[in-house]
This record gives sequence, structure tokens and C-alpha cells, in this order.
Amino acid sequence: AAVINMSGMFASASSFDNGGNNSIDSWNTAAVTDMTFMLSQASVFNQSIGSWTFNPGVDLNNMLDNSGMDCNNYSATLIGWSANPSTPDNRNLGAAGMEYGTNAVTARTNLTGAKGWTITGDAPSGSSCSVILPVTWLYVNGQLQNGNAIIKWATASESNTRHFEIEHSSNGISYLKVGSVAAAGNSSLTERYEFLHHSPVPGKNYYRIKQIDLDDRFSYSSIVSVTKTTEENKIVIMPNPAQNHITLFLTKPNSNTQVRVINQQGQVLLQQNLQPGTMQQSISISTLPAGIYNVLLIMNGEVKTIRFVKQ
Repeated sequence: AAVINMSGMFASASSFDNGGNNSIDSWNTAAVTDMTFMLSQASVFNQSIGSWTFNPGVDLNNMLDNSGMDCNNYSATLIGWSANPSTPDNRNLGAAGMEYGTNAVTARTNLTGAKGWTITGDAPSGSSCSVILPVTWLYVNGQLQNGNAIIKWATASESNTRHFEIEHSSNGISYLKVGSVAAAGNSSLTERYEFLHHSPVPGKNYYRIKQIDLDDRFSYSSIVSVTKTTEENKIVIMPNPAQNHITLFLTKPNSNTQVRVINQQGQVLLQQNLQPGTMQQSISISTLPAGIYNVLLIMNGEVKTIRFVKQ
């Protein structure tokens, strides 16, 4: 994830294991700014890298020139880059010797048109060379359930499918596998699946499903997001109005909380720290004159204010 220069990385590679376990399609390339000649003349390389997310300023000149990408994988690469909303505009891609199928024409046109790319050296094959994917996706969705993310998906048909891998991201760029589910194998019926992720992070969580078949080919589902909101620590003062004591009640155990009682002029009249883990605290207000006061609770850099009346 920290690499910024991949220039010439696999240039003229004389061997490359293209098996499923050695796929580089899941690499986090979002920080890379130089991919010039990365796969140039690597005639043994034959994978799709359509899932890569590019840095907005990445240099792709001569990147794929005369690599071993066949029509299937080059088409899948164009389709993946075109479908990714994070793909930057106005890039120059070197793709000498590459062929794309009729199935990738729309994607390539989107890159060179709406996205402003210049792609040099490739050519249409004149026919469809799409990989016959083993899965027809119906839907993928996700929702929060008791603090966990439940991801559900369905397929309309499957052919020689092995399993599904569930991948999670907190930024929508880099994904990590968080679980797997066995696939039906062969089916012409609707198959439904689900996976429970027990540790989504606060805020947005992104999920995608990677289907892997018996030949180590794979495809990705669409990306879904699930938002986990952080439960607010609610604080109540009782009694209110009060005479000699007030009690603070917290709905969550506190951590490093400071309590200040201030008057209407902003003067601090009382101050104390709550012990970590405290969920209720009694405070003596017997020395305060009758009036209206504010209690300030400073918790983890945040300040909460609650008003009470001393009789």
C-alpha cells in the first residue's frame, strides 16, 4: 500500500505463475504514481488487473506494451477500470499488441471518451472474447444487525464454482478477505448466500464478493456499503432540580472523563475526575447558592454540557 514506483517491475519477465493463488488483481495500487513499462514485454503474464484502483496522477505510459495479456484478460481489465468510479481521468495507457473483444468496446469508449484517456497500440479483435464467467450475479446487499454487518447475495446460475470470498474495506480502495462461503458448484436455480462480519469499523464499511471457480478463474460482485454508527454516551442528571447532591448517570462506561460545574458567568466552581469505568457519580452541590448551573463533561476530547437547577 505504500509503494509509489512500479516502473519496469515485471518488464520482460520470462516466467510468471498465473494461477489463482498468485493473482495480482487484488493488489492495493492506490499510492503508485509510476507504472511505466511495468508489464512491457512480459509475454508470460496473462491475468486481468481490472480491480486495480489508480492514483489520480499515475503514469501508465508503455505499461502493457506487448505483455502476454490475452483478449479475455485485456477485455476484463478495460471493463473493470471503466466500471470503477475511482478511475482517474486523462491517463495515457500504453497497450501495444493488445486486443479487446466486442464485449469491451463500451468500456474502452468510456475510458477514451468520458474519462479522457489515450490508449495507444491496442486493436479490436472483431469478436467477443469475454471469459465465460462461472457465475451470473443477481444481487449483493448488506445491512447492520446488532452491531454486525450481514452481507447477502444471490446467483442466477453457477458453473463449476468452488467458493466465495468476502472482502472488506474501510476506505473503498484496499480490501482484505474476512471470510469464505462454499458455492453450489453447478446450478441453474437461484442460489442465496449470506455472511456475518462480526467486526465492522465505525463509519462506512465496504464489501465485495470474489467468486472463485474450479479453474481458479474469478469474478467480483458489485460493491456494497454498510454504515456502523457509534452509539452516543448519553448522560442524565438526577434529581433536577436538586438541593444538596446530584448524580450523573452514563449509559456507557466512561474513560478519562473530567467533570466541571460552572455558573452562568462561566466560572468553574467544582471540578473532579471520574474513575475509568464509572457509570454513575454523585457530586455534592451543598456549597453552591441557589441558581442555574451547567455541568461540563470532557470525554476523549469531546465536551458535553448539561444544565441543572440548584434550589
